[in-house]
Amino acid sequence: MKKTPLYFLGPKSENRPFFKEMVDLLTNDYVFWRRNFHPNDPTALSYSDTQNKDNQKYQEKFINELYKLLAELKLDPPFFSPRYMAHMISENTLASQLAYIATLLYNPNNVSSEASPVTIKYEIEVGKQFAKLFGYDPEHSFGHITSGGTLANYQSLFYNLNLRLIPLSILFTAKDHKLNTTLDELSGWELMNIPYEKYQYILDQNKNIITNTHFTNNSLESLGIIGFKEKFEKNFNQPFPKLKILTTTTAHYSWKRSMSLLGLGQNAIEKIPQNQNFEIDSSLFEKALSKSNQNNEVIIQTSLVYGTT
Repeated sequence: MKKTPLYFLGPKSENRPFFKEMVDLLTNDYVFWRRNFHPNDPTALSYSDTQNKDNQKYQEKFINELYKLLAELKLDPPFFSPRYMAHMISENTLASQLAYIATLLYNPNNVSSEASPVTIKYEIEVGKQFAKLFGYDPEHSFGHITSGGTLANYQSLFYNLNLRLIPLSILFTAKDHKLNTTLDELSGWELMNIPYEKYQYILDQNKNIITNTHFTNNSLESLGIIGFKEKFEKNFNQPFPKLKILTTTTAHYSWKRSMSLLGLGQNAIEKIPQNQNFEIDSSLFEKALSKSNQNNEVIIQTSLVYGTT
């Protein structure tokens, strides 16, 4: 019978010889990398510096504090054990544990390609893999790795809110500086409901406006949601549309937090009811969409739940 590879350390650390070997490998490799980076450079610390009494006292205190930390960490839930099934967190794979330890040593600043050329490359690669997994074209998709689900939800809202307002920013800039744009043929509500697949065409057609030095002055980043609302009402002489998201009754509480952080308010969330199998009735979803259209509301995004939160 074919046996499954041991992807995990195991509830009893059954895979510990391999785990320890890999930890030694990555720490030794990291130390050698430091040592061989411009090997002719002088050392900053001498051997006597590492052996003096003050340093030995520091190391003794360090070890004592480390033991205290290790003891306290054992009070955390035993996610690794099959006895514990009370949370969405579970055991990590060996690959994720070892890669995490290795990356901590190199400490890349995952903000720009200059500060983290390797990990950003991996981040983009993972984004493309997820796009392919869900049936999207990897070459026209983008992904971003966050520290957790709550931040992912918040960033998705921030991203979609900004996208919804880009056509308005183009129109505001065109009117401010008497530039021509075909977007002035659309109503404010229509501008906020342009399908994303048409955005590339819009950006190409209005390149001269987007590259205008004053374009950022009409962005959500500069105006804020209140300033954007005021500019909208001045240009269209009508109330700013209500912004909403559609989600399910089992949605994670981070959606409410995210709406509060963005200044949109928790009342902007509309939850679609689910049955006993946690399935939503598609007709109720369609009804919610129709109602929003009739009320001239703008749905920033929809968020559905697969399995659990």
